[in-house]
Amino acid sequence: MSDQSYNPGAGNSSDGINKAAQTAHETIDRVAVAADAARDSTSKAYVNLEESLRSYTRERPISSLLWALGIGFVLGRLVR
Repeated sequence: MSDQSYNPGAGNSSDGINKAAQTAHETIDRVAVAADAARDSTSKAYVNLEESLRSYTRERPISSLLWALGIGFVLGRLVR
């Protein structure tokens, strides 16, 4: 008996390795594109948050000061 009788659907093993490598590269490329998109949306959200905080602070300076004091107080209590 030859080796192909045990695995009749088997082709050239280097073809299988090449296909697997190609699939892996395509998957890595898709993940990289998704990561870039996530990073871009996160940086846009951060910029929007930063702009919102700046406008809030300019419009309500006393309220912003009280928030900062309250947060500092709580963090100071946690660190002790």
